[in-house]
Amino acid sequence: MTTLNDTAVLGELGWTLQIIFDLSGGRLPAFWRPPCDVDNRVRAIAKNVFGLQTVIWNQDTNDWCLTPQNTNTCGKDGPANEAALDREMAAFVNMAKSPGLIILEHELTTQSVHGFTHAWPAIRKAGWDTNANGDWDATIHLNSVLNASEVVAAARARLAQTSNHTSPDSTLDSTPRVSSQIRGSISGTSAHQSSTV
Repeated sequence: MTTLNDTAVLGELGWTLQIIFDLSGGRLPAFWRPPCDVDNRVRAIAKNVFGLQTVIWNQDTNDWCLTPQNTNTCGKDGPANEAALDREMAAFVNMAKSPGLIILEHELTTQSVHGFTHAWPAIRKAGWDTNANGDWDATIHLNSVLNASEVVAAARARLAQTSNHTSPDSTLDSTPRVSSQIRGSISGTSAHQSSTV
Protein backbone atom coordinates (compact mmCIF):
# COMPACT_ATOMS: atom_id res chain seq x y z
CA MET A 1 0.00 0.00 0.00
CA THR A 2 2.90 2.36 0.63
CA THR A 3 3.86 2.32 -3.06
CA LEU A 4 0.36 3.35 -4.19
CA ASN A 5 -0.70 6.96 -4.67
CA ASP A 6 -3.60 8.38 -2.64
CA THR A 7 -6.19 7.64 -5.33
CA ALA A 8 -5.08 4.01 -5.61
CA VAL A 9 -5.20 3.59 -1.80
CA LEU A 10 -8.73 5.05 -1.79
CA GLY A 11 -9.72 2.67 -4.57
CA GLU A 12 -8.23 -0.44 -2.95
CA LEU A 13 -9.83 0.25 0.42
CA GLY A 14 -13.10 1.64 -0.91
CA TRP A 15 -13.86 -1.17 -3.33
CA THR A 16 -12.84 -3.77 -0.77
CA LEU A 17 -15.25 -2.23 1.74
CA GLN A 18 -17.98 -2.14 -0.92
CA ILE A 19 -17.53 -5.86 -1.61
CA ILE A 20 -17.62 -6.69 2.11
CA PHE A 21 -20.72 -4.52 2.57
CA ASP A 22 -22.50 -6.13 -0.37
CA LEU A 23 -21.68 -9.71 0.57
CA SER A 24 -22.18 -9.42 4.34
CA GLY A 25 -25.60 -7.82 4.34
CA GLY A 26 -24.47 -4.33 5.30
CA ARG A 27 -21.53 -4.90 7.59
CA LEU A 28 -18.28 -2.99 7.37
CA PRO A 29 -14.97 -3.84 8.99
CA ALA A 30 -13.62 -1.65 11.76
CA PHE A 31 -10.07 -2.96 11.40
CA TRP A 32 -7.75 -3.76 8.54
CA ARG A 33 -4.35 -5.36 8.14
CA PRO A 34 -2.39 -3.97 5.24
CA PRO A 35 -0.52 -6.32 2.96
CA CYS A 36 3.17 -5.87 3.67
CA ASP A 37 3.70 -2.48 5.27
CA VAL A 38 1.89 0.75 6.09
CA ASP A 39 2.93 4.36 6.58
CA ASN A 40 1.28 7.38 8.21
CA ARG A 41 -0.24 8.52 4.89
CA VAL A 42 -1.98 5.18 4.24
CA ARG A 43 -2.98 4.88 7.90
CA ALA A 44 -4.54 8.37 7.75
CA ILE A 45 -6.52 7.56 4.60
CA ALA A 46 -7.83 4.34 6.16
CA LYS A 47 -8.82 6.13 9.39
CA ASN A 48 -10.05 9.51 8.16
CA VAL A 49 -11.87 8.39 5.02
CA PHE A 50 -13.10 4.92 5.96
CA GLY A 51 -12.94 4.86 9.77
CA LEU A 52 -10.60 1.85 9.74
CA GLN A 53 -8.17 1.17 12.56
CA THR A 54 -4.92 -0.28 11.26
CA VAL A 55 -3.80 -3.46 13.01
CA ILE A 56 -0.17 -4.43 12.58
CA TRP A 57 1.54 -7.54 13.81
CA ASN A 58 4.48 -7.39 16.21
CA GLN A 59 5.80 -10.85 15.32
CA ASP A 60 6.12 -12.31 11.83
CA THR A 61 6.57 -16.02 11.21
CA ASN A 62 7.37 -15.66 7.48
CA ASP A 63 5.45 -18.93 7.22
CA TRP A 64 4.38 -17.97 3.71
CA CYS A 65 7.85 -19.16 2.68
CA LEU A 66 6.99 -22.78 3.48
CA THR A 67 6.07 -24.98 0.53
CA PRO A 68 3.79 -28.02 0.42
CA GLN A 69 7.01 -30.05 0.18
CA ASN A 70 8.03 -28.66 3.61
CA THR A 71 10.87 -26.59 2.19
CA ASN A 72 11.56 -22.86 2.29
CA THR A 73 11.49 -20.48 -0.68
CA CYS A 74 12.93 -17.50 1.24
CA GLY A 75 16.29 -18.77 2.39
CA LYS A 76 17.34 -17.45 5.79
CA ASP A 77 14.39 -15.03 6.00
CA GLY A 78 11.85 -17.70 6.87
CA PRO A 79 11.62 -20.98 8.76
CA ALA A 80 13.52 -23.79 7.01
CA ASN A 81 10.64 -26.24 7.50
CA GLU A 82 7.63 -27.00 9.68
CA ALA A 83 9.81 -28.00 12.66
CA ALA A 84 11.60 -24.64 12.51
CA LEU A 85 8.24 -22.86 12.42
CA ASP A 86 7.14 -24.86 15.48
CA ARG A 87 10.28 -23.71 17.34
CA GLU A 88 9.62 -20.10 16.34
CA MET A 89 6.02 -20.29 17.57
CA ALA A 90 7.18 -21.88 20.84
CA ALA A 91 9.54 -18.93 21.34
CA PHE A 92 6.62 -16.51 20.82
CA VAL A 93 4.52 -18.41 23.38
CA ASN A 94 7.29 -17.94 25.96
CA MET A 95 7.57 -14.17 25.43
CA ALA A 96 6.38 -11.63 28.01
CA LYS A 97 2.62 -11.14 27.99
CA SER A 98 2.96 -7.38 27.88
CA PRO A 99 2.46 -5.69 25.50
CA GLY A 100 1.01 -8.86 24.00
CA LEU A 101 1.35 -10.57 20.65
CA ILE A 102 -0.17 -10.14 17.26
CA ILE A 103 1.48 -12.84 15.17
CA LEU A 104 1.28 -12.65 11.39
CA GLU A 105 0.47 -16.10 10.06
CA HIS A 106 -0.72 -17.35 6.69
CA GLU A 107 -3.00 -20.23 5.74
CA LEU A 108 -1.21 -21.11 2.53
CA THR A 109 0.05 -24.63 3.16
CA THR A 110 -0.63 -27.42 5.60
CA GLN A 111 2.78 -26.65 7.11
CA SER A 112 1.95 -22.98 7.74
CA VAL A 113 -1.40 -23.89 9.32
CA HIS A 114 0.36 -26.39 11.57
CA GLY A 115 2.41 -23.51 12.98
CA PHE A 116 -0.71 -22.38 14.81
CA THR A 117 -2.35 -25.73 15.51
CA HIS A 118 0.85 -27.13 17.00
CA ALA A 119 1.34 -24.01 19.17
CA TRP A 120 -2.27 -23.78 20.40
CA PRO A 121 -1.94 -26.21 23.35
CA ALA A 122 1.13 -24.32 24.60
CA ILE A 123 -0.65 -20.98 24.15
CA ARG A 124 -3.52 -22.19 26.34
CA LYS A 125 -1.19 -23.80 28.90
CA ALA A 126 0.86 -20.59 29.19
CA GLY A 127 -2.30 -18.69 30.11
CA TRP A 128 -2.40 -16.34 27.14
CA ASP A 129 -5.63 -14.34 26.92
CA THR A 130 -6.62 -14.92 23.29
CA ASN A 131 -9.08 -12.52 21.72
CA ALA A 132 -10.11 -11.22 18.35
CA ASN A 133 -8.90 -7.73 17.51
CA GLY A 134 -12.45 -6.43 17.84
CA ASP A 135 -12.62 -7.43 21.49
CA TRP A 136 -10.45 -4.42 22.30
CA ASP A 137 -13.30 -2.03 21.47
CA ALA A 138 -16.38 -1.76 23.69
CA THR A 139 -18.51 -0.44 20.78
CA ILE A 140 -17.81 -3.42 18.55
CA HIS A 141 -21.42 -4.61 18.81
CA LEU A 142 -22.35 -1.75 16.49
CA ASN A 143 -21.99 -3.79 13.35
CA SER A 144 -24.22 -2.22 10.73
CA VAL A 145 -23.71 0.93 8.74
CA LEU A 146 -27.51 1.06 8.55
CA ASN A 147 -27.71 0.88 12.36
CA ALA A 148 -30.07 -2.09 12.04
CA SER A 149 -30.19 -4.72 14.74
CA GLU A 150 -31.08 -7.47 12.28
CA VAL A 151 -28.86 -6.43 9.42
CA VAL A 152 -28.49 -9.86 7.88
CA ALA A 153 -32.23 -10.62 7.99
CA ALA A 154 -32.99 -7.23 6.44
CA ALA A 155 -30.44 -7.76 3.69
CA ARG A 156 -31.84 -11.20 2.93
CA ALA A 157 -35.35 -9.74 2.71
CA ARG A 158 -34.12 -7.04 0.32
CA LEU A 159 -32.38 -9.67 -1.79
CA ALA A 160 -35.51 -11.82 -1.89
CA GLN A 161 -37.59 -8.85 -3.09
CA THR A 162 -35.16 -7.86 -5.83
CA SER A 163 -33.85 -11.26 -6.93
CA ASN A 164 -33.79 -12.07 -10.60
CA HIS A 165 -34.91 -15.68 -10.27
CA THR A 166 -34.20 -16.38 -13.95
CA SER A 167 -30.49 -15.82 -13.48
CA PRO A 168 -28.35 -18.84 -12.62
CA ASP A 169 -26.52 -16.65 -10.13
CA SER A 170 -29.38 -14.56 -8.78
CA THR A 171 -27.78 -13.85 -5.41
CA LEU A 172 -24.87 -12.02 -7.00
CA ASP A 173 -27.01 -10.34 -9.67
CA SER A 174 -29.38 -8.91 -7.07
CA THR A 175 -26.91 -7.66 -4.49
CA PRO A 176 -28.17 -4.22 -3.51
CA ARG A 177 -25.76 -1.37 -4.12
CA VAL A 178 -24.93 1.18 -1.46
CA SER A 179 -27.17 4.21 -1.76
CA SER A 180 -25.71 7.71 -1.77
CA GLN A 181 -27.15 8.22 1.72
CA ILE A 182 -25.30 5.19 3.06
CA ARG A 183 -22.18 5.95 1.06
CA GLY A 184 -22.02 9.35 2.73
CA SER A 185 -22.14 7.79 6.18
CA ILE A 186 -19.32 5.36 5.47
CA SER A 187 -16.71 8.08 5.65
CA GLY A 188 -18.33 9.80 8.62
CA THR A 189 -18.22 8.95 12.26
CA SER A 190 -21.77 7.59 12.16
CA ALA A 191 -20.71 4.39 10.41
CA HIS A 192 -21.07 1.45 12.77
CA GLN A 193 -18.73 -1.36 12.01
CA SER A 194 -18.01 -5.01 12.71
CA SER A 195 -14.72 -6.43 13.87
CA THR A 196 -13.85 -8.29 10.68
CA VAL A 197 -10.22 -7.91 9.78
